[in-house]
Amino acid sequence: MIFLRNQTQKKQIKDTITYLDNWTVFSQRNNGLNKENNIQHPYFINAILLLSGKPKLPAKKKLPNEQPHNPTKIEFDDRTLVHTYKSRYLNGFSPDFTLFIDKENQHPMFVLLLIELTLSENLESDKHHLGQIFNYNQLVLKAQPFRTEITCIVTNLTTFRTLRTYREKGGYFKNYKITFFY
Repeated sequence: MIFLRNQTQKKQIKDTITYLDNWTVFSQRNNGLNKENNIQHPYFINAILLLSGKPKLPAKKKLPNEQPHNPTKIEFDDRTLVHTYKSRYLNGFSPDFTLFIDKENQHPMFVLLLIELTLSENLESDKHHLGQIFNYNQLVLKAQPFRTEITCIVTNLTTFRTLRTYREKGGYFKNYKITFFY
């Protein structure tokens, strides 16, 4: 939950919502071959930067040229959101974005939250991304043996869906889905 402490934060939230409102128009105008990585990822990063009160990326910045050892990072007080789609840090897999609790260590042991972007208009029927995310969640739980649950957000920047995986007794995992619309 976000607690609004001042007018600046209220403006940041309002600006971010307006920015996300423009996603549909923006995405229809930009028909690239790899629309998710070339267009959606930088758009999402700019929304997070806007929300955090930091300057947006320069218009010409191209994220797909990032190297796995030097990804885009957005630092908050004691956490770091990292654009991990090329890093393969999660047992050979690479979620689009990862929120780490440790600024220095990008290891599954320090994962707080996973974020996966998709171009799919219907998140309910996107079985590929749902299976992929449940796999990510289980890998994080295996890397963090004392953790009982993990949440991943999957979004097409219009609809947001949280996918939670719980560790049950005997080492089994149980998955839950919650969808909310922006």
